Amino acid sequence: MQDDQDLLEDRDLEVWEAKPPPRDQTRGLMLPLLIALSGVMLLALLALLDAQAQEPQVWGNALLYAGPLPIPEDEQIIPVLMRQMPEPRSPLLDGFEETSQGREAVQKLQLDKGEWVVLLPVSDDVLKTLLADGRIPARGRFEALAGDLARGASFEIDGHEFKVVGRLQRGVGGLGFAFVVPDDETYRPLFTPDLGATTGWLDLIGRERLATMPAEQREQFPETVGPSARAGKGVAAGVVLGLVLVALGGSVTYYRIFMRMAARGVGGAQGMLEDVRDRPGLFWGMHVLLYGVLFLMMLLAVKYPVAAMRIEHYVGEELSKGSLRHIGEAYASRDVVLAAVMTFAHNYFLATLLYTFVLSLVIPFGGVLKNLLTFMVVGFAMSPLWLGSAWGMSFHSITMAVELGAYIVASFAVAVLWIRVVQGLSRGQFWSQLVRGLQTVWGAALISGAMLAVAALYEAASLILLT
Repeated sequence: MQDDQDLLEDRDLEVWEAKPPPRDQTRGLMLPLLIALSGVMLLALLALLDAQAQEPQVWGNALLYAGPLPIPEDEQIIPVLMRQMPEPRSPLLDGFEETSQGREAVQKLQLDKGEWVVLLPVSDDVLKTLLADGRIPARGRFEALAGDLARGASFEIDGHEFKVVGRLQRGVGGLGFAFVVPDDETYRPLFTPDLGATTGWLDLIGRERLATMPAEQREQFPETVGPSARAGKGVAAGVVLGLVLVALGGSVTYYRIFMRMAARGVGGAQGMLEDVRDRPGLFWGMHVLLYGVLFLMMLLAVKYPVAAMRIEHYVGEELSKGSLRHIGEAYASRDVVLAAVMTFAHNYFLATLLYTFVLSLVIPFGGVLKNLLTFMVVGFAMSPLWLGSAWGMSFHSITMAVELGAYIVASFAVAVLWIRVVQGLSRGQFWSQLVRGLQTVWGAALISGAMLAVAALYEAASLILLT
């Protein structure tokens, strides 16, 4: 009876939380699974519509490379001369580069690099098929076309000002963050190696070529220069809606599973499960906070595509050369088990145990703040603004629902820990509330570990087998 009385007192004090859900909320899993499935189907439909809309696009599958290609040149590969514009300097950027960490971040984010200028040897008739608005440049008169994301009405190379007289269509691949100058003898002195120019290649069927190429040969290719073609804004918004449905259905699914587990009693995780049952306001509030930030950043990335391009490059640098290189190499090996193990080790031991649980033992709510920042970066990096995003998200959305769900469960647990500590101090029950909070953290460590193991195996299998 005393235990029951303590529980009632806890609930009276936590007036900002909703009451525990009625029993019937623990019944079926069919409805939330159908909601998640509807999100996946929406993503698949958008992928189909996006592909159909892109099909008639001239050069829609083009990719731009700086440096030699490991394949013989064919009629679909156009050799180009190219040089990169420096990003305009600012006091903020100069101050950021004063530390080694700042210089590294600037390099990985390419904050010091602007648009590419591409000397393109094609006819005026070809340029007309790529034009979205304006007119084609007059050769020899220092005029250029701007790619979809290229900024400014003019640019300068070695004292020569080029005026932008037209823009390329959004769906043109490879040249989105570039200024295109029609090849002419007048411009060639500006594209010599001693001035920083390089020979590049525009592969007109680059995306198709990479998709059908054996993995071993694909790994020998250099990184592409610039972003892929952008998807339509309607497609991007639809993808975010599909992800919301998957996240909603997935969250309700594991919530109901937790309620069933709480009713039956599950060993070391029981404390955490009871807190989920007794604190639904905090549990769902954490979902709204973290998922809300994730989806908001996705939408912001659609509005600010150049910033999204830089964040995406940073993530790519981390996977290929930085702190996540071991994970990138595991996926490059095409070994599903190795990739799953590496993914799980990073997500669980580093991101969850160390940077969520241990950090929160040192800094109150530190793990929640860390995950909030992570969701912000992930939202920007995962934004569906590029062509092909809908297809990738149609299967990667399941990874999102399980993996990010595990981080939300961990964040909920450390929030409960510190709420209990504060309540214990105010009521003279510090040690008992601390122990009870640590039981919640222990249970969350077990459950989030299981969720991350499932997510890692699915992620490795889907990314390796479907891409």
